[in-house]
Amino acid sequence: MDLKQLLQQKKESVVEEIIRVKIAPIEREIKQHRNNYPADLEKLETLLKEFASVLYPNRMKQIDRQLADGSVGERILVVCDMAGVPYSFDILVFLFVANRFRIEKGCKLMDIAFVAHASEPGIANEEIQENFASRYRTLIHNLGIQATRLLNCIGNIHLFDNRQMFVDYFNIIKHQVSIFPQFYNPNAPLYKTKHNEADLFCYRHLIGTTKIEEILNLRAPGDEVKFAERWLRQNSGTRIPITVTLRQLTSGKSRNTNLKILQQAITRLSHRNIKFVIIPDYATAYTECAIKGNNVVICNEAVLSLPFRVALYESSSFNIFGSNGPMCIGPLSRIVKYLVINLEQDEPTARMKDLRHASGLKKGKPFWGAGEFQRLIWEPETASVLVREINSMYDDLLASEQLLPTWQKTSEQS
Repeated sequence: MDLKQLLQQKKESVVEEIIRVKIAPIEREIKQHRNNYPADLEKLETLLKEFASVLYPNRMKQIDRQLADGSVGERILVVCDMAGVPYSFDILVFLFVANRFRIEKGCKLMDIAFVAHASEPGIANEEIQENFASRYRTLIHNLGIQATRLLNCIGNIHLFDNRQMFVDYFNIIKHQVSIFPQFYNPNAPLYKTKHNEADLFCYRHLIGTTKIEEILNLRAPGDEVKFAERWLRQNSGTRIPITVTLRQLTSGKSRNTNLKILQQAITRLSHRNIKFVIIPDYATAYTECAIKGNNVVICNEAVLSLPFRVALYESSSFNIFGSNGPMCIGPLSRIVKYLVINLEQDEPTARMKDLRHASGLKKGKPFWGAGEFQRLIWEPETASVLVREINSMYDDLLASEQLLPTWQKTSEQS
């Protein structure tokens, strides 16, 4: 052992002895007052702080700095009450509507409170309660908590599984911060104040602002983008990656992906330098996919991670959606390029009057705020229409030098 190591060892032993001498009497007092808990709670808290200050001085300085920042600050509380909001991608849209309110209020952060009473975690409907009772936490995590990673203005995140506990918290916090919805009442959780008004989880409530770049600013976290780019390098290589998001549910079947038409279109496009990245429905993830071909690859990973899904959409050349939940990601982003097919259907939520009511859509027009490469296909779905629109998007992006994703451009240059 050299002199430097000896000196270091000596220094450490001296410091240890000083700590032992300082801390011994504190430890004795702590033991005494712990035996009289909770009556001596206040004294015990003081002793524990002294104990920590001797043992972990840097940690305590850090805590002091954090406490000096104060509480609340310029923020709003956004209440996503599952007695009024569906377990769907509507949660994502709702967070962006809330973000518009935050911007207009001039606040820096949004705190989010998810409220789902454990015994009845969904909107009042026996079938819904039975369906969600055992998995509502998974759904809130996948659709809600993961969605908070797509905004850079999120503060605290709460999940209340008991309504009365939330009411107790709400009655205190409502006097300290602005609440969204402004008319929210935990005893009567409504997301609209007129019978014929669109709920606050509808895209229509984003329309009209002059701050489009601030409002439609959905972005994947940087680490997820890196993972998505790695996945695409391994699975699409030098081919142009185009995602296709499937819908395969037992309800609203007319909105489901027409697998026969999609397969025909993909087969007809096998001569092009395209790799179709198929993202299955949640219900069919990690099962055999019906879509086949040398120009096809399946991405189950995107089903389980919302931030990764968004990163995959951002990192692909463009994306094909149907009348499904993930479709809402495109209109909330300024950089996700997309085609939407099969949007209008003769069933609730998908009829033209419903689309106009909820999203402000007009027949033959794109979403409000859409860019040049964010397109809706209003014609009836056929293989020929799908092939034509994919070719058109491909060629237009190529002509504008925007076909290659950034990671492919980098690969080419290197």
